[in-house]
Amino acid sequence: VYDVEFSDLSPEEIEARVRTELEEWGRSIGREGPEISYVVESGDPVPTLLDLASTPKDLVVMATHGLSGLKRRVLGSVAEGVLRRAPGPVITGREFPKQ
Repeated sequence: VYDVEFSDLSPEEIEARVRTELEEWGRSIGREGPEISYVVESGDPVPTLLDLASTPKDLVVMATHGLSGLKRRVLGSVAEGVLRRAPGPVITGREFPKQ
């Protein structure tokens, strides 16, 4: 979740803020269409995402910073790791516009 300030918050407060932001985002999409579920986890992002989206019917939608070259090699790429190993569809975008 982007645009959530985490300074001086406890882990519980961070999780609550992230859940709130996800739920607000989900409501902004509307009620029509498939069910949306929210999971808040911490840890190494690629294996965590792959554990959560472990079947071919699971859709992963994620933002990417779009790094390339040396920065990407040094920092790694969560999006690339998920794209290469996810069993189901993955949609990535550099920026999701605010509604």
